[in-house]
Amino acid sequence: MPAARPKCVGRKWDALVIEAWCVYEALRRMGFPSDSIYVGERADRTIFVRVTATGQAFVVDVGTAPDTAAFLTEWRVFCRAMIDKSIDEDTALSWWNASKARREAGMILAAIIRKGLRAPGWSTPSEPVN
Repeated sequence: MPAARPKCVGRKWDALVIEAWCVYEALRRMGFPSDSIYVGERADRTIFVRVTATGQAFVVDVGTAPDTAAFLTEWRVFCRAMIDKSIDEDTALSWWNASKARREAGMILAAIIRKGLRAPGWSTPSEPVN
């Protein structure tokens, strides 16, 4: 029997979970495949999103979780809800539009390019960019 779908209607998700998803979404919109993006935590309880491409990694710190185990549990439930489409597109779009990740997507992209990462399908500049 398939696992029960998460009950998401009216659910209040943790703000850090939503912002981590928005960073993930920014990276996806830039062309990075989902299997190159990882959400994790450091020993100091910092939650981060890491993308790996062209043999390098780029990390965006999202915030500090009071309880990283609780964050990671909620993150997994949230991801399952997104995969199952238990979270409607209008809600996800409203989170994206209000997010820091969306506001800072240009700066994130510039930093990724400076570091030398390229998403699949990006062209490689033939001349150095100053």
